[in-house]
Amino acid sequence: MNIENTDLHRFDLRYQHTRVVRQRILCKLMYSIKQYGQQSPVIATEEKDGYVLIDGYLRFQALHLLSQDTIAVQISPDSAQQELLTYLSQQQCGSCQPIEQAWVINALIDEGITQSAIALRMGRDKSWVSRRLSLVNELPDNIQQAIRSGEISTWVAGRVFKPLARANAAHAKALLNALKKQPMSSRELAVWFDHYKNANQGQRAKMVDQPDLLLRVLRCKHDNEVCIALQSGIEDRWIQNIQTTKTLIKQLAKPLPQLFSTQSIQTISLLEQNFAALDQSYDQLKMQFQGVKNAYQRDSEYHSRAACKANTDQADHAPTENIPQRSAPSDSPSKTRKAQTKKVAEHCLKAARALLTDEGQCGSNSRNLES
Repeated sequence: MNIENTDLHRFDLRYQHTRVVRQRILCKLMYSIKQYGQQSPVIATEEKDGYVLIDGYLRFQALHLLSQDTIAVQISPDSAQQELLTYLSQQQCGSCQPIEQAWVINALIDEGITQSAIALRMGRDKSWVSRRLSLVNELPDNIQQAIRSGEISTWVAGRVFKPLARANAAHAKALLNALKKQPMSSRELAVWFDHYKNANQGQRAKMVDQPDLLLRVLRCKHDNEVCIALQSGIEDRWIQNIQTTKTLIKQLAKPLPQLFSTQSIQTISLLEQNFAALDQSYDQLKMQFQGVKNAYQRDSEYHSRAACKANTDQADHAPTENIPQRSAPSDSPSKTRKAQTKKVAEHCLKAARALLTDEGQCGSNSRNLES
């Protein structure tokens, strides 16, 4: 096949409706082409008025948005139908989505190709082709157009809009219009649809008009639950789980008479095995609870004794320099004078004794002289 540069206006985009516009990939592709140019050519078949583009619609759109005039194209000698069949068979394990395969198959059938021929070319059975066509036949045109434009994903189309459109086409249309104003992710739409299935008719009408309102309420409720959990701690959650377990045990006890009334021996044995496993789990939980409780009590007693000992040691080694000492009472002035008088009297008595002793010696000496 020859590769040549051809003007964009010469291409017939008759199969553009079989592709999904992926905005994120398109932006990346535009950046790559702007920096490095077109790296791989598109595939087309030649007709008398120009070319029919088979593969490369995203590259074609990127070049068109970049205001390019030409595109590198690989011309196939086969017809458009044969080349489209080749493209479809090559995309079975590629990036082609199931809804895109369904659109291509539907386009081939509109051009006269039978389901058996398509299944034979792809190496599939006819039931596979029928299942792919059901994706198209069960979706309204406005839903399919929303998929092509990238407003909703193929997962949302199959899991939300397909059953919703089958049950209530008006609600599906209203939901699609609401999503154009306020887009939602696939996960958010899955949550929304779960609540929609359990709602009454009045609630459903409000939910399709304002689908994001439910999500805001759920977020607020979740935030409140998180706030309560942070305030209460793990103890309240554990007690709530205990209450839930008690409720489940009551539910298990109610059908016991019916369980053992008409069951076979094998079924009764299976029930006993499961009950024994439950009883074993309860015994393990009880042992763990008692062990943790005993360890907590031992730690509490140890810390209490340590705290008492620390207080006692602190009292024994308390500093005494700051304790005021009681000074001895000072002597009164009268006692001081009596002591001084006593000392003077004792001194005078000693002086008198010394004087008498000297006189006695003098008298003995005079008597000796006279003799």
